[in-house]
Amino acid sequence: MNYLKTISIFLFISTLLHSNIFSQNPIIRKVFTADPAPIVYNDTVFLYTSHDIATVDDTNYKMPNWLIFSSTDLVSWTNHGVCLSPKSFSWDTVLDCSITQQKQQVDMSILIISESPIN
Repeated sequence: MNYLKTISIFLFISTLLHSNIFSQNPIIRKVFTADPAPIVYNDTVFLYTSHDIATVDDTNYKMPNWLIFSSTDLVSWTNHGVCLSPKSFSWDTVLDCSITQQKQQVDMSILIISESPIN
């Protein structure tokens, strides 16, 4: 029974260490992003993301805009900067720029966003 308990503890700790070491593999590494929306156009992947600027002391995320990145090999990514922010909209009552989805039509590209209003 002691042997079984020791093996169980060993496997549990191994699982924790493995997931902690290998689960941290973000595509974008120099800025914090969330809610990626990829689309492929002419052999290039474009990735639209929310941009999180929260610090370690913040208790929640802070997403002031959306960013766009591109890659032709899925390893090297180019940051094209801010593609939209709340100031892009006439109503400008957005507090956080959240979920993004990109849809490519025949002759146009549609960016669908979710926003959190200011209370």
